[in-house]
Amino acid sequence: MDNYKIYNNRYESHTDSYNYSGGIRWAFSLIKDIIKYCDKASVKNILDVGCGNGVKSVLLANYFSNAKLLGIDFTDEGIKKANVNYSKVSNIHFEKADIFEMQAEKYDMVSCLEVLEHIEDWQSVLKKICDISSKYVLISVPTGRMRDYEKYVGHLRNFKKSEIENFVADKGFKKIKTFYAGFPFYSPLGRDWLNRNWKGYEEDISGVFTKKQKIFHTIVYIIFRYFCFKNIGDNFVGLFEKRNQ
Repeated sequence: MDNYKIYNNRYESHTDSYNYSGGIRWAFSLIKDIIKYCDKASVKNILDVGCGNGVKSVLLANYFSNAKLLGIDFTDEGIKKANVNYSKVSNIHFEKADIFEMQAEKYDMVSCLEVLEHIEDWQSVLKKICDISSKYVLISVPTGRMRDYEKYVGHLRNFKKSEIENFVADKGFKKIKTFYAGFPFYSPLGRDWLNRNWKGYEEDISGVFTKKQKIFHTIVYIIFRYFCFKNIGDNFVGLFEKRNQ
């Protein structure tokens, strides 16, 4: 599976989906909700691993406005879009980089959002994330039953419940807050619908959204945001803190 090709093409063609997609907006709202549990003033620098086109990084940079954020990704198109779209955000920088080839610098927060499910040796990446974090680790991954459509977005796995928590606990981190969110409208209903209609949906969200699409996805966002549980579901978001802080 060529994740570089999948996402390089995706960042080039999906010009509006990261701003208007109801599912993506909902996933971002969970990140906004969970970072409120941080000691905001203690976060001075952030590394966002797998930043893609930068939209998730900007969410973090805007909340932690006094922190410097570095977003890294392996796709050329993602970094290109990030640098073009967010060049005016003063506390953020993007570059194409490999986490294993970076200088041995520590970061107050290391985030890795919707990335580990794409990586064969996810354990090595998450261990490295834990090694270079001096305070917080922020992770999001899909869990539960993997649908066929997920291979088209480069997923190699869905994680088991508590798999991420147990791994980072073994590396010296304690849980601050976790969400297993999405029941019932995101999962199983939304994911099962996507599994049946993936090709048409993927074509529909490419390019510039029409007014009708924006209205539809706003409704989807509202349903996911206000009518799905945060403690029951397949969308995992976890915030962890290094012990002895």
